[in-house]
Amino acid sequence: METRSSCSYTILSLSRDVALLASRNAVLRQAGYNVVTTTKDDEAFAILRENSVDAVVLGDSFAPIERNRFVCAIQAINPKTQVLVIKLSSESAPEGCISMDSLDGPETLLAKLRQALLSTDAQAA
Repeated sequence: METRSSCSYTILSLSRDVALLASRNAVLRQAGYNVVTTTKDDEAFAILRENSVDAVVLGDSFAPIERNRFVCAIQAINPKTQVLVIKLSSESAPEGCISMDSLDGPETLLAKLRQALLSTDAQAA
């Protein structure tokens, strides 16, 4: 099976914390991903409706109830879009999402994102 290079994937990166968002986006861009980003809900949903997004990275600055609402909205817009949830270790991730602990480092972020994207590629095949 042929896999796409990281530069051909578009990632929507979301967080309420601007500093954490900038740091995460730098890691994603350095890894070769196309990154679109926002801290605003309405902009995030517009990006999802108007662009081809391969995966969403949802930061831990979203409260669990808000995170669940976001995941439901993402899945309603495009059920094939994979969501990687960054969460506190004591929290559970929404059903159907890949998750990681907020204390895990950039290597885990990139590994979990590759896992999400491989899942998307497998669904498309």
